[in-house]
This record gives sequence, structure tokens and C-alpha cells, in this order.
Amino acid sequence: FLFLIENISQFTIFVSETRRTTLKKILVVEDSDDVRENLVDLLLANDYNVEYAENGYDGYKKALSILPDLIIADIMMPMMDGL
Repeated sequence: FLFLIENISQFTIFVSETRRTTLKKILVVEDSDDVRENLVDLLLANDYNVEYAENGYDGYKKALSILPDLIIADIMMPMMDGL
């Protein structure tokens, strides 16, 4: 599944709705330190198991190794984009 979330209020609604499911591992792939840290903190505060990567290439490698239930990725990043 691919969800395009354009702002933080959409993301907050998404987290609230998915909390009812059995998501165990979420991978956040974001090159902006502030955005990545905020997303990770929000997910951890809602009892999710969160991993993160700072660019698309590292995110790709981490996704292959941990097989997350959900990936939240920036679209434009250095080394490899989020698509």
C-alpha cells in the first residue's frame, strides 16, 4: 500500500486509525533530521516499534533486513528517492 500524506494533521489521523491494527514494525525514511525525529517520537509515543533511516539507500537496505509492516518515506532524498 502507498499512502501520500501531505501534512502532519493527515499523518496524525493516519496514526490514530492504524493504531487499531496490528502494525508491529514501522520504518521511517526521511533525510530531514527534524522531520524524522518528530515522526519517530510521535510513533514511539503511540507504542509502535520504529526503525529509521536517513536516506533512500539506507532505507532500502534496512527494509530488506527488518521487513517492516509499514514504510513512511520522503519522496525526494539524497542517494535514492522514496519511490
